Formats: sequence, structure tokens, C-alpha cells
Amino acid sequence: MSRIRSTHPGLWTDEAFVTMSAHARLFFMGLWNECDDMGSFEWSPLKLKMRLAPADNVDGAALLAEIEAAGCIMAYEAGGKRLGAVRNFCQYQRPKKPTSVHPQTEEVRAWVNTEARSKRDGSEEGENQFPTSGGKPRQRKEEGGSGTSVAKATGAAAPSSDPEKVFWSDAKAFLKPHTKGDPGALVNKWLRDRGKPLTMAAVNAAQLERAVDPVAYCEGYFKRHSQNGQPQPVVPL
Repeated sequence: MSRIRSTHPGLWTDEAFVTMSAHARLFFMGLWNECDDMGSFEWSPLKLKMRLAPADNVDGAALLAEIEAAGCIMAYEAGGKRLGAVRNFCQYQRPKKPTSVHPQTEEVRAWVNTEARSKRDGSEEGENQFPTSGGKPRQRKEEGGSGTSVAKATGAAAPSSDPEKVFWSDAKAFLKPHTKGDPGALVNKWLRDRGKPLTMAAVNAAQLERAVDPVAYCEGYFKRHSQNGQPQPVVPL
């Protein structure tokens, strides 16, 4: 059963959040409604697509892969099921009487940050909830002030300030739905065989062209531009 969730104001300027595609951002927010009160959800791409994007021509598995690559969710197995969890979910979603539906390991409990909820519930219990007896709910203050990274709003790790690291992270997320194995291994092979400039240009071009099969597109790009070893300039997304 879907649940009402709150949105932290820092979400909209979260660097990890804004680097995802528009569909992935919307899908990520929809996952909050599908989570139990401890931040876990059933990792079922088809079911989630039907519930969260029934009228959109999108691939649920690809969206989950993109969100996972951004560091906002993790996949795990427990109780014989494939499950997912939203990072720091318990820090920002605090129902008055939380109930758990899906099992969690110690690693997952740390990922959803159950400790943050337990520390705060004693003095601020239920501050997210709608009033149940005619009273007004207290307003939550945005946490941390100017010195705190807003990446904590989505539970994503603080994003790298290194443009090259950001590029490779995005490239792996872009290629992951179209590779059988680790997209990082494929990128490393291209780097070794084709060099950094040509590899970066090929991946950028595939993204700009919104290639249906980006792996084949990149291989074709290498063939077209490897004679002189100088890739044509391509503006990255």
C-alpha cells in the first residue's frame, strides 16, 4: 500500500538529484511512496513502472539503474526476495507509528539511517504527520544550515567536485541498461584501446544523439574517428 511522504526543501538543489534525468527524478520520488516505513521496497521494475509511470514510455529497470548509480538507492536480497532501500530514508521520513514490511540487514539499516530517526523521535515525534486531533503540526526546520550539503536530502553521498569523476559516473549509469556485465569494465576497455579523448567524445555523442543502443553507437564512432586519432569536438550534456 502506498504511503504519504514528505519532501525536504533541499531536494530541488541537491546535486545528485539534479544530475539524474527528469524521469529518474520523478521515479525516485515515487519510490518513497512505495517504501515501507523503514525505507525498503520491492525491487520489481515492471510493477514499479506500472505504479509510478503508467502513462510514460520508460524502462523501469533502466530508471532504477540510473537512480542506483546516483547513490540514492541500493539493491539487496533478504527473505528470498529482491529488495531496494532509499538511503537516509529514516532521517527524512518519520511516521508516527512506523511499520516494517520488508526484512533488512544491518548494512541496509545503516543505509536508511534508522539511528537518525531513533535519536530524533524522542523530542520531535510525529512532526511530519497531519494533525489527528484538530491541532496544527509543527513545521520542521531545514537542517544543517548553509554548511550542510543538501545531498543529504535525498540520501545520496556528497557528489564529487571532480568533473572527470562525475562524467564517468554518468557514463556508467548511461551504459548500464545496455550491457550484460559491469559497464565500468567496458569503459575501462575503451580507455585502454581507444584512449581517453576518443572514448569521452564517443560517450558524449551517444548521449547527445540519445542512441537506442549506445554501445553499438560508440563502437561505430570509434571506427569513424580512429583513422586520424582525433575525435571531433562534442559538447557534453
